[in-house]
Amino acid sequence: MTWTFLESALLVVASLHLIKAPYTKVEESFNLQAIHDIINYGISDISRYDHLQFPGAVPRTFIGALIVSSFLKPFLWVSSLWNGSDALPTQLETQLLARGVIGLINCLSIIYLKEQYQALVDRESGAAEDKEGNKINTHIKNDFSFTSAGNWFLLFFMSSFHMMFYCSRPLPNFVIAFSLTNLALAMVLKSKYEWSICILAFASVVFRLEIAALGVGITLCCVYFKKVSILKTAKFGVMGLSLGISLSLFIDSYFWQNWGIPEIDSFIFNVVEGNSSNWGTESFFAYFNKYIPMLFLPPTALILNYTALKFAPTDLKIVAFASYFHIIILSLQPHKEWRFIVYSVPSIMLLGSLSAAYLWENVKVENFMNALYLFSLPATPLLSFALSMMFLYISRMNYPGGDALFSFNNYIINQNVTNATVHISVPPCMTGVSLFGELDYDRYGIKYDRTENIQSLTSLWNTFDYAILLEPSMDSLHLETANDKDWEVIQTTQMFMGLNYTYINDLFFNEERNIPEIFRVAFTNRTFGPFFTDLVENSIVKSDIFYTYKRINKD
Repeated sequence: MTWTFLESALLVVASLHLIKAPYTKVEESFNLQAIHDIINYGISDISRYDHLQFPGAVPRTFIGALIVSSFLKPFLWVSSLWNGSDALPTQLETQLLARGVIGLINCLSIIYLKEQYQALVDRESGAAEDKEGNKINTHIKNDFSFTSAGNWFLLFFMSSFHMMFYCSRPLPNFVIAFSLTNLALAMVLKSKYEWSICILAFASVVFRLEIAALGVGITLCCVYFKKVSILKTAKFGVMGLSLGISLSLFIDSYFWQNWGIPEIDSFIFNVVEGNSSNWGTESFFAYFNKYIPMLFLPPTALILNYTALKFAPTDLKIVAFASYFHIIILSLQPHKEWRFIVYSVPSIMLLGSLSAAYLWENVKVENFMNALYLFSLPATPLLSFALSMMFLYISRMNYPGGDALFSFNNYIINQNVTNATVHISVPPCMTGVSLFGELDYDRYGIKYDRTENIQSLTSLWNTFDYAILLEPSMDSLHLETANDKDWEVIQTTQMFMGLNYTYINDLFFNEERNIPEIFRVAFTNRTFGPFFTDLVENSIVKSDIFYTYKRINKD
């Protein structure tokens, strides 16, 4: 295995998305808070763990957080040496490092999948060599060249906004689960079908139960193509399930202080009891007509899937068919989210990259259509990357809770405030507030209250010195002990609210004189930067969403 430029670029692009959007939302809170507690309190005494106070609707596994925390320890040690005695006011750097570990694990799994994919393609096309340097041609099916297939896969992946933006996020789907499914797909491409089934069985019962649909798809395809016997699939499937159940039962029962297996409990709550429908329902075809087109924008890799099936190796067909089977099975569930089918995205990209390599390396420029094909191929990841950067710019404004907490902490530091209590309501907590963002209590004495119960909040209200709320006035809070005369707004936090269609329409359509002006500025390097910045800023709409209050009258 030789490390390539594109593999380094993959890590750079993932890091860029991480740094530009460092905060997390409520769906990511469990794993993030669990990592925080493991790092800060250890595992021998869990009495201070966040999940005991805010357990959520269903339990989640601690195994992913334990693995990430274990990998995080060396980075924290190096960070402590770097910072020396100058301790940082918050642990936001640790949050970035934790997310960096998640992103690194996922990116390495993609790189490993790419290596096995390229090795398979080389074997099938006769490009592989044995130890003596002789061509391995027992599986040659044609004289086509596919040496760039792995590179096309990386280009498709790193230019995808959803893959890059979320690969470092502590969503349950991306904490170990995504990397394990990539490992399982790589095992199929290495013809180690039994181990793929074992890994998927383990991952489904420990991390995300929807992975079981991918495991069933792999199993059915392997049996259909006579790659493995039904007896062996059952043996390795049971082995993975047994290991996963034992591990989850032992570890998660300890952290939750109650016997159980989180993914099974979640399956009963969401699927058997039908509670997932409380978060919305969509039609059977939603994954195909909404979410898949959203994940593949522009849909070049998706369109190229059909062509690739004509000459794809059998092992590649197995992962592709299994992935589409996975999507079909999950379509039966009324509640749908794109992250439930994210494990199938790499397979679709693998198939698309095979067609891309075929067109790029074997089609000659003999007519206009051939030239158009060859031009559109490199243009696709460039366009996708440009869209990804635009989405990143907008998405980073969707975490106002994190921005509000960051601004509040700066206010506390700049004003030399100590020994105070701030109440943070539910909306900021759902959009970026985390335990990592809190100021060091030993240095500043700031308590962060997240009480949700109205009765408890009413009784505690007079103990708060600050508050970060969604409400633009205390009177609109409808709390007996809260009123405007006792509080003043010291900060506001804005959030992305949409596009300024009036400005865009006036700029590009109503005022025709602006069109040549735009092209003129585009070729005038002195003014293009400021012009582009103004264009972007004026094209979006932001408005105040959170308000930070200070008590000015305490009875």
